[in-house]
Amino acid sequence: MDFTKLVEFFKLGKRPSFILAGIGWVFLLLPDGVREVLGITELSLVIEPYIGSLTLIFSAYLIFYLLYEVIEKGSTILNRKLNQRREKRKVLGWLTGLSSDEKMLLKTYIQAGTKTQYFSLTDGIAAGLTVKGILYQPTSAGFLQHVAHNIQDVVFEHLAKHSELLK
Repeated sequence: MDFTKLVEFFKLGKRPSFILAGIGWVFLLLPDGVREVLGITELSLVIEPYIGSLTLIFSAYLIFYLLYEVIEKGSTILNRKLNQRREKRKVLGWLTGLSSDEKMLLKTYIQAGTKTQYFSLTDGIAAGLTVKGILYQPTSAGFLQHVAHNIQDVVFEHLAKHSELLK
């Protein structure tokens, strides 16, 4: 028996397997009365073991395919959440070692109650906080050499709750 053709068939994907498994289950669950009316009673006795085996194979393939998809999606979501948590922990870790100039700059966000401030392109303090991931530039366009610098949401919320970090 040449199994390479079966392997090639499974490479087609889930749609043919779903169709064949469905047809197989319909055939296997077909009541004897319907088989008699269709005149396939004797034929069904001969081919039922083969159809049953193939139906189980196709069904198992679909089940494993679905499990694989669920696990893959779940691991993607979990990795994204873990990366976000790691990044948040890193950014919040920077807040404990801020210089007094950096604290004064961040204090302007909290005091103004805004998440956007404009700083000069040559402002080293804003640039340093941007490199650390505490601030970010939503656009490179500016007004008279001043560029918008937004504070990360998680940093803004953390500093609003823990204003002692800015003293």
